[in-house]
Amino acid sequence: MIYKIMQRILKSKDKLSQDKEHLWVMLLDNSLQIKSLELLGIGTINEVLLSPMEIFSIAFQKRAVKLVLIHNHPSGNLLPSAEDIDSTDQIIQLGKMHSILLVDKLIIR
Repeated sequence: MIYKIMQRILKSKDKLSQDKEHLWVMLLDNSLQIKSLELLGIGTINEVLLSPMEIFSIAFQKRAVKLVLIHNHPSGNLLPSAEDIDSTDQIIQLGKMHSILLVDKLIIR
């Protein structure tokens, strides 16, 4: 379901923006119902900055207790980079401190 939603969103972007990485956060309640979907940033062809402060700030504002991070790899490579793995670990640890669970981190085309 998340993949289909994000594919439609990314395909609706203009061609210039489709060649760049996008970072989205999907905010969820305890029942895994979507509370909000927020675009956190548009990066370059091979990276987008991930700011834990922005992620958790939005989660607190929207009173979300679970979240999903979604970003695309314009190259089509769906394997996580070393940076993807490190940033995911950091978000998991920070989430534990604030009782906000990272449900998943998806890489899409």
